[in-house]
Amino acid sequence: MNEEQQMTYREKLETARKRHPLYQKNITRFAETWPEWKENFAEAKTGSELIGLLHRGFDAYTEKWEERLERICFYLEVAYGYNDDFLFRRPLGINYPDEERRLAEETQIIARKAWAILCQKFFKESDNPECWRTLIDEPIIFDRIIWFFSETANIPRHNSENHHDIIALKFLAELSTLTWEGRWGTRTESKPRFAAKRPLFIKILDAIKRLDILRKYWHELSLDDLVSLEELALENGYYATLAQAATLGSQAAQTAIVLKAMIAEGDRRKKIEEAEAEIEEARQKLESLSK
Repeated sequence: MNEEQQMTYREKLETARKRHPLYQKNITRFAETWPEWKENFAEAKTGSELIGLLHRGFDAYTEKWEERLERICFYLEVAYGYNDDFLFRRPLGINYPDEERRLAEETQIIARKAWAILCQKFFKESDNPECWRTLIDEPIIFDRIIWFFSETANIPRHNSENHHDIIALKFLAELSTLTWEGRWGTRTESKPRFAAKRPLFIKILDAIKRLDILRKYWHELSLDDLVSLEELALENGYYATLAQAATLGSQAAQTAIVLKAMIAEGDRRKKIEEAEAEIEEARQKLESLSK
C-alpha cells in the first residue's frame, strides 16, 4: 500500500484543497444587494470583471421595486450594440490601430454577455418575477424596450440558431402580438401605449420575418397599419408599386396585399350578413302583421 492510499480522508481533502487553483485566492464577498453590485460594476477595470459581474447581476438582492426596473434598464443599456460590429469602434472608420480593434471586440463581448443574461432572465418565458410579462406594464420598461429594438442592429437575425437569439425572437413575436391581440396586461393605460408603437412593431415583425402574425388579427388592423406596411415595402425606393414589390419577394408588400384582400372580403361578408339580417327582420314583421 503506497503513501497516498494510507492517507486519511481528512489528509486527502487537505491535499486536494491545497492543489486547487482557487485555494490561494483571496476571494472577496459577492455583492449581495443591487446598489453594491452597481458600485462593483463602476469600479471594475477589466473585461473579465465586467463579464463576471453581469453573470451574477440578477442574483443581487433588490429591496425596492424600482431597483428591479432599474436593473432591466441597465442591462438593456449595456447590451445595446451587442450585434453591431461597428458601434464600439473608436475612432469610427475602417482603418484604425489594432489596439482599437481589440478594445472594440472586447467591448462587444461584454455587451453580448449582457444580452445573453437578458435573454435568460427577462425575455425568456418563466415564473421569474422579472420575466417580461410581469414588467411590461411598467412605462419605463416598455419605453426602454422600444428604445433598444428601435435600432435594427439590436434585432436578432430571423434565422439565427443561437440559443439566446431564439429566445429573443420568440419574445419579440409575442410582444408584437399584444399590440393587436388586445391583451394589455393588468393596466388599461397599456393599450394606447402599445397602439402608438404599431408602426415600430410592424417593422420588428418584418425584420424577424413574422408579418404572418398580422393575418390572424386582420380584423383588428387599422388603415394606418396598412399604410405602415405599404411604406415599409416601398421605403427603399427599389420598387415602383406594391405589386412589383410583392412579385420580387417583399414580405411587407405581400402581407399588405393579402390583408387588403382579407379586409375587403370581411367587409363584403359583413354587408351580406347585414342584408340577410334586414331581410329576416322584415320577414318577421310581415308574419306578425299577417296574424
